[in-house]
Amino acid sequence: NLLAPQPEYVRAQHKDIEIFSYFKRSLLEAAEAILGHRGFMQRASQLGILAEVLYLASTLLLDPIKQTLGMQYVGTALCDYSKARQVRRVLVSTNYPKAARMFSPSFVRTVLYIAVRSCTQWFVKKCGNTLRKSSFFSVVSLGEVWEVFEKANLCAFLFSGIYDEIAKRILGLVLIKVERTRNATLAYRWMGYLVLVQLFISTYQIAKQYFLSSLNKQLETQVTVEETQVTSQECPLCMSSLSFPSSTPCGHLFCWNCIFKAVQISPQCPSCRQTCLPQQILQLRNL
Repeated sequence: NLLAPQPEYVRAQHKDIEIFSYFKRSLLEAAEAILGHRGFMQRASQLGILAEVLYLASTLLLDPIKQTLGMQYVGTALCDYSKARQVRRVLVSTNYPKAARMFSPSFVRTVLYIAVRSCTQWFVKKCGNTLRKSSFFSVVSLGEVWEVFEKANLCAFLFSGIYDEIAKRILGLVLIKVERTRNATLAYRWMGYLVLVQLFISTYQIAKQYFLSSLNKQLETQVTVEETQVTSQECPLCMSSLSFPSSTPCGHLFCWNCIFKAVQISPQCPSCRQTCLPQQILQLRNL
C-alpha cells in the first residue's frame, strides 16, 4: 500500500514536535540575547510563528520529496492525495521514492500548507478578539469553537486514517511511504469513538453555555424594561414621576402623598372612582 498507515502519522508528528521544540528553544534564546528581555517578550508570539515557518520551509521546500525531519525518520513524505489515490499500490521498492516525487505537492500548495499550519492559532486568536463583541463569541470564545473543529478532525482521522491536521485536510495533503515497510496492524478506530464522545460533550457544553447566557440576557432585558416602564410612569395627580409608588385596591399607581391626601378628601380612586380608604393604600417597597 502506497499510503502511510495511521501509526506513521503519529510517529512522524511526535518526532517533529521533539525536533521542533529544540529548534524553537534555540531560536528564542538567540532572539532574547539579541533583542533583550523586554523586546523579546513583546515579540514572543511572532517569533514562535517565525520559528515554525523556518522549520517547515527548511525541510519541505529544499527537496523534491516533501519531508519534515519527522517524516524522514519514519520514511514518509507529503503528497497530493488527488494524485496518489489513483495509484494505491506499487510493486517494486524502488518505486516508492519515484512515487513520492511524482505525487509531491506543488510549490504553491506547500507554501500554503506552511502558512496555514503556522499561522492558524495566531489567526484564531486575532479573530477571537475582533469577534468578541458579537452575541455568540461574547459567550463562547473562538478558541473553544476551534478546539471542537480540531477534535472533529482528529475523530475523522482516527476513523479514516488520513488528514491528521486541519491544514492537510484543507489542502488535500496526505503521507505516503518512501520505502517499503512492514504493514502496521495497529488501528485507532476504538480511540475515534472516545474522541467522538468528547466531541459531543464539548459541543453540548458550548451550546448549553450559549443558550443559558442568551436566556439570562433576555430575562435581564425584560426586567430592565419593566423597571423602566414603572419608574418612568407619571402620577396622574401631580403629573410627575412616581415618588414612593403606592397602589389602590383597584391597582392604579400614584405618589404616596398624592393619593393619601386625595382619599382623605374623597374616599375613592381618582382614576376609576372605586371606593378606596386610606388604610387600603399599599406602598410598593420593591419599586
